[in-house]
Amino acid sequence: MKNSHFNIVKIFKIIFFLGLTIFISCNSKVDKKDPLEGVWEQTNFFRLKEKDTILKDNSKIQHKIYLDGFLIWNSDAAKDSVEWHAYGTYKLKNDTLVETLTSMSLPLKGYHSIYPIVIETTDTSFKQIINYQENGVNYQNIEVYKKLN
Repeated sequence: MKNSHFNIVKIFKIIFFLGLTIFISCNSKVDKKDPLEGVWEQTNFFRLKEKDTILKDNSKIQHKIYLDGFLIWNSDAAKDSVEWHAYGTYKLKNDTLVETLTSMSLPLKGYHSIYPIVIETTDTSFKQIINYQENGVNYQNIEVYKKLN
């Protein structure tokens, strides 16, 4: 009789700890919110050529919206009235954001549709760095955004 009481307590403890483990596991998945989800406004833009800044523009107006794996962005038309906008999907893994553009303005159609972007995030801002090469020269576009919502 004593032995069966011991087994019941042991089984109860196993069920309790198993349930607790499942509960913690489920809650930790829920707490992992996408740090990019929301509406963002560009505050700074830099272009580097071989690590030297060749352009700094804080007047450029650009917005990005990330929601449920989708993104849309737009930029103020340039002085030549060329429009820049795109729509697609995104995936964020560690410090790399991959934007896959499925619909875009005409000037973007000459570029790639998949962009792997190095990214640094905080609760209120993010910085993206796009590395590319033209004629054997290394360039970086660095964009800094602030969260609007």
